[in-house]
Amino acid sequence: MQVDLIAMGAGGAETLTAEAAASLAGADWLVGAERLLAALPAGCTARRTAATRPAAVRDALLAARQAGAVRAGVVLSGDTGFYSGAAGLLPLLQAAEIPARVLPGVSSVQLLAARLGRPWQNWRLVSAHGVLCDPAAELAEGKPVFFLTGGTQGPSWVAARLRDAGLPDLPVTVGERLGLPGERITHTTAADCVAMSFDGLSVLLAEAAPRPGVMGPGVPDELFCRGKVPMTKREVRAAALSRLRVQPGETCWDVGAGTGSVSIELALAAKGGAVWAVEQNAAACDLIRLNRRRFGAWNLHLREGLAPAALADLPAPDAVFVGGTKAIWTPSWPPRWKRTPPRASACPPSRRKRWPPRWRPSRPGARRRRRCRSPSAVPAPWRGCISWRPRTPSRWLRQTAHDRLSAGRARLGQRQNHPYLRAAGPAGQTGP
Repeated sequence: MQVDLIAMGAGGAETLTAEAAASLAGADWLVGAERLLAALPAGCTARRTAATRPAAVRDALLAARQAGAVRAGVVLSGDTGFYSGAAGLLPLLQAAEIPARVLPGVSSVQLLAARLGRPWQNWRLVSAHGVLCDPAAELAEGKPVFFLTGGTQGPSWVAARLRDAGLPDLPVTVGERLGLPGERITHTTAADCVAMSFDGLSVLLAEAAPRPGVMGPGVPDELFCRGKVPMTKREVRAAALSRLRVQPGETCWDVGAGTGSVSIELALAAKGGAVWAVEQNAAACDLIRLNRRRFGAWNLHLREGLAPAALADLPAPDAVFVGGTKAIWTPSWPPRWKRTPPRASACPPSRRKRWPPRWRPSRPGARRRRRCRSPSAVPAPWRGCISWRPRTPSRWLRQTAHDRLSAGRARLGQRQNHPYLRAAGPAGQTGP
């Protein structure tokens, strides 16, 4: 039995290619969603099976083969190469030894671009239909973003996330029932779009979000809105970013974010990812919002509250920076990680007078080194990832405490003030 995967475009005869129409006319069994089967052109076979899941479609094709079908077709909406069910179906057909041919069609992004009279080759294409999506993070590259929406994550849902990320005035365009009767194009802003209702067959185009020039690690201090809230200085931020090794698409936490300087740098590095700034000071939260807008760090999300309670429902992180002074820091938090232990960087301030007893060695030198290596000396998520760093950033940048400890020359306990703690070893590292 020969199977054709037929893209039907918008689902009507107007967006059906001649190749697809010929395949539909010659098929003696058709499988697909009920909406598409009901919209088939006249003359198609009456032997039809409604199925959408790849496994269900495969089973329907196997049943059609047993029933004597010679040519079968699987009807799919849009284009077979644009977030289509063809991607999951083809491996199943190959495993079942069912030969298949793919017939492309007209996608919704092509239809919307044609209606707007704009090219779409520089758009970022994202699906929010049945998959996890962070709309604000997708705008981090400074390009227009096309969202394929559906289900509970419709245009209003996408617009609400953009509004909450600090982009209420961002222009958006919603296309409803493109290529079908009742087609409608709506131009509005993210804030106004939240209160609107749209058809289930809708897409949304968000225009490019404002974004300053690209900056590397170590943004100059004077560029941040500071107020009276303490800020992690440029040299410390640059060193922390180099140790955390943040990659595009990763999820990061900044616990005790202050002005948000570290959060901003994390957001600029984690393009397409999400950064969560946790801060309980109301004045600091206002500064984080101002700095987010100033730097165009739209993938930065603010969580107002005190750790560890504020971390309870955040997505699992790939990298963590801890710099606040108000958190009740004990070896029991964070309570658990959903993935492997993250890269972590902790920066307690020098004026902190009390540390957890198990982290405070009674004498300098080797005993302190043993405590760093002891599994009970650090929180469980970060065991094997902790190493001490000297308090002075300039000396730290010249020679890290990791190097001194490994060479047996560490005498950090002789310092009167508590040293900064920095940790950023890869998952699985067994000690400094």
